[in-house]
Amino acid sequence: MKKDKSFAIDFKARKTKSNRSFAYLIVKVTVNGDETEISLNEKIPIASWDSKAEKLKGRNVEVQALNDYIDDVRFRLKESKRTLEAGRYEVTAESVRQHYENRHISQRPPLVRAYHERFNPKA
Repeated sequence: MKKDKSFAIDFKARKTKSNRSFAYLIVKVTVNGDETEISLNEKIPIASWDSKAEKLKGRNVEVQALNDYIDDVRFRLKESKRTLEAGRYEVTAESVRQHYENRHISQRPPLVRAYHERFNPKA
Protein backbone atom coordinates (compact mmCIF):
# COMPACT_ATOMS: atom_id res chain seq x y z
CA MET A 1 0.00 0.00 0.00
CA LYS A 2 1.31 3.41 -1.02
CA LYS A 3 1.87 5.91 1.80
CA ASP A 4 -0.10 9.15 1.52
CA LYS A 5 1.97 12.25 0.89
CA SER A 6 -0.77 14.68 1.80
CA PHE A 7 -4.23 14.78 3.30
CA ALA A 8 -6.19 18.00 3.79
CA ILE A 9 -9.69 19.00 4.81
CA ASP A 10 -10.79 22.55 3.96
CA PHE A 11 -14.15 24.12 4.70
CA LYS A 12 -15.36 26.76 2.25
CA ALA A 13 -18.36 29.04 1.88
CA ARG A 14 -19.78 29.02 -1.66
CA LYS A 15 -22.03 32.01 -2.34
CA THR A 16 -25.57 31.33 -3.47
CA LYS A 17 -26.70 32.64 -6.85
CA SER A 18 -29.99 34.06 -5.62
CA ASN A 19 -28.81 35.85 -2.45
CA ARG A 20 -25.15 36.88 -2.39
CA SER A 21 -25.21 37.55 1.37
CA PHE A 22 -25.58 33.83 2.11
CA ALA A 23 -23.42 30.85 1.20
CA TYR A 24 -23.53 27.08 1.29
CA LEU A 25 -21.02 25.27 3.46
CA ILE A 26 -18.74 22.99 1.43
CA VAL A 27 -15.91 20.72 2.57
CA LYS A 28 -13.05 19.98 0.18
CA VAL A 29 -11.06 16.78 0.77
CA THR A 30 -7.61 16.56 -0.84
CA VAL A 31 -5.47 13.41 -0.96
CA ASN A 32 -2.17 13.56 -2.86
CA GLY A 33 -3.42 16.54 -4.89
CA ASP A 34 -6.66 14.79 -5.88
CA GLU A 35 -9.72 16.75 -4.70
CA THR A 36 -13.40 16.12 -4.09
CA GLU A 37 -16.10 18.30 -2.57
CA ILE A 38 -18.94 17.44 -0.22
CA SER A 39 -21.88 19.77 0.31
CA LEU A 40 -22.94 19.95 3.95
CA ASN A 41 -26.38 21.37 3.03
CA GLU A 42 -26.01 24.27 5.47
CA LYS A 43 -26.76 27.85 4.47
CA ILE A 44 -24.70 30.43 6.38
CA PRO A 45 -24.39 34.24 6.30
CA ILE A 46 -21.23 35.30 4.48
CA ALA A 47 -20.54 38.10 6.97
CA SER A 48 -20.09 35.65 9.84
CA TRP A 49 -17.77 33.18 8.01
CA ASP A 50 -14.10 33.25 9.06
CA SER A 51 -12.23 31.61 6.18
CA LYS A 52 -8.92 31.55 8.06
CA ALA A 53 -10.30 29.64 11.06
CA GLU A 54 -12.84 27.78 8.85
CA LYS A 55 -15.59 28.50 11.37
CA LEU A 56 -18.41 30.93 11.96
CA LYS A 57 -17.82 34.05 14.04
CA GLY A 58 -20.08 34.64 17.01
CA ARG A 59 -21.22 33.10 20.25
CA ASN A 60 -24.94 32.48 19.91
CA VAL A 61 -26.43 29.00 20.09
CA GLU A 62 -26.87 28.56 16.32
CA VAL A 63 -23.26 29.54 15.59
CA GLN A 64 -21.96 27.20 18.31
CA ALA A 65 -24.06 24.35 16.90
CA LEU A 66 -22.72 24.91 13.37
CA ASN A 67 -19.13 25.14 14.63
CA ASP A 68 -19.64 21.88 16.54
CA TYR A 69 -21.02 20.33 13.35
CA ILE A 70 -17.92 21.48 11.41
CA ASP A 71 -15.68 19.91 14.07
CA ASP A 72 -17.71 16.69 13.90
CA VAL A 73 -17.45 16.52 10.09
CA ARG A 74 -13.68 17.11 10.28
CA PHE A 75 -13.34 14.29 12.85
CA ARG A 76 -15.51 11.88 10.81
CA LEU A 77 -13.49 12.54 7.64
CA LYS A 78 -10.23 11.87 9.48
CA GLU A 79 -11.76 8.74 10.98
CA SER A 80 -12.82 7.59 7.49
CA LYS A 81 -9.22 7.96 6.29
CA ARG A 82 -7.89 6.01 9.30
CA THR A 83 -10.45 3.24 8.76
CA LEU A 84 -9.52 2.91 5.09
CA GLU A 85 -5.82 2.73 5.98
CA ALA A 86 -6.47 0.13 8.68
CA GLY A 87 -8.50 -1.98 6.25
CA ARG A 88 -5.73 -1.74 3.63
CA TYR A 89 -8.01 0.00 1.13
CA GLU A 90 -6.67 2.57 -1.29
CA VAL A 91 -6.96 6.04 0.22
CA THR A 92 -8.12 8.55 -2.37
CA ALA A 93 -10.21 11.69 -2.05
CA GLU A 94 -13.18 9.85 -3.57
CA SER A 95 -12.82 6.78 -1.31
CA VAL A 96 -12.72 9.02 1.79
CA ARG A 97 -15.87 10.75 0.51
CA GLN A 98 -17.61 7.43 -0.14
CA HIS A 99 -16.68 6.13 3.31
CA TYR A 100 -17.92 9.35 4.94
CA GLU A 101 -21.22 9.00 3.05
CA ASN A 102 -21.47 5.28 3.99
CA ARG A 103 -21.15 4.16 0.36
CA HIS A 104 -17.70 2.55 0.42
CA ILE A 105 -17.23 -1.15 -0.37
CA SER A 106 -15.76 -1.74 3.11
CA GLN A 107 -19.16 -0.92 4.60
CA ARG A 108 -21.11 -3.47 2.58
CA PRO A 109 -22.11 -6.84 4.04
CA PRO A 110 -19.42 -9.53 3.48
CA LEU A 111 -21.36 -11.47 0.85
CA VAL A 112 -22.11 -8.35 -1.20
CA ARG A 113 -18.50 -7.18 -0.79
CA ALA A 114 -17.18 -10.54 -2.08
CA TYR A 115 -19.49 -10.34 -5.11
CA HIS A 116 -18.39 -6.79 -5.96
CA GLU A 117 -14.69 -7.57 -5.49
CA ARG A 118 -14.97 -10.55 -7.81
CA PHE A 119 -17.21 -9.18 -10.58
CA ASN A 120 -16.66 -5.42 -10.36
CA PRO A 121 -13.09 -4.71 -9.24
CA LYS A 122 -13.43 -0.93 -9.83
CA ALA A 123 -16.19 -0.38 -7.19
